[in-house]
Amino acid sequence: YSALEAGLAQLPFAVGSATASLLGGRLVERLGRALVVTGLLLIGVALIVVDLLVPHLSGDVGLKLAPVLLLAGLGGGLVITPNITLSLDEVEPARAGAGGGLLQTAQRVGSAIGVAIVLALFFERVRSSGGDFAEALSYSLHVTIAFVLVALAMGVVDLVRRARDASS
Repeated sequence: YSALEAGLAQLPFAVGSATASLLGGRLVERLGRALVVTGLLLIGVALIVVDLLVPHLSGDVGLKLAPVLLLAGLGGGLVITPNITLSLDEVEPARAGAGGGLLQTAQRVGSAIGVAIVLALFFERVRSSGGDFAEALSYSLHVTIAFVLVALAMGVVDLVRRARDASS
C-alpha cells in the first residue's frame, strides 16, 4: 500500500470511532458502564474476525476488512468517551483538573506500553519465523485480543460489583 492507501484502509476504523464517540457521549448517562463493556466486546469480536479472515484474503485486503474495522472503531468509540465521562464522574469537582490530567496521562502511558509490547512481539515473531508476516500478525492480534479480554473481564466484574452494591 502507498501511504494514501494505508490511510484509507484505516478510515473505517476512524469513522466508526468518531461516530460511536458522539453516540457514546449521549448514551453514557443512561447506560453507564455497560456501554464500555459493550464497546470492549465489539472490539474483541472485530479483532477475532480480523484474525480469522486475514489468512484467507488476497488483494484489496483493506477494502475487504472495512466492515470489520468499522465495527472495531465503533467499539473503540463506545469505550473511550464513556470511560472518560464515567471516570471523571467520580472525581470531586474541585479536583477535576488534576483528575482529568491524571486520566489522560494514564491513558497515554497505557497506550504507549500496549503498542510497544504488541509491536515488539510482532517484529520478534517476524524475525523468528524467517519473515512470516502473516504469522506475526496473527500472534500480535492474539496478544491484543488477550489485552481486550482482560479489560472486558475487569469491566464485567465492575458491573457485577456495582449492581450488587446498588441492591444492598
